[in-house]
Amino acid sequence: MKTDPNSRHADLRQSRISRDEADIQSLENNWVNPFNSEDQDLVSISTWTLSTTEVLKDLKDAEDIGRNAYEEFRKDRIEPGHVNTFHDPIKSKS
Repeated sequence: MKTDPNSRHADLRQSRISRDEADIQSLENNWVNPFNSEDQDLVSISTWTLSTTEVLKDLKDAEDIGRNAYEEFRKDRIEPGHVNTFHDPIKSKS
């Protein structure tokens, strides 16, 4: 039994395959590589916008900010003589 080539799924037609391949080439030629070690700036993959200095500082300091927040939480809520109960709301750091 022979099938009509026009009855195949649209994604399997040569015209669709060619268009998909062209789209992939376009992406490869136009996207920023976020893992390129030559680029020192933090760039959004989808918009190509550079991050602000505030965002860069937050990312750079994230581990210290988290460590300090944990120490404050432990001291204020867990250790003997703590000030707050465990379930009290945590104040924003910003």
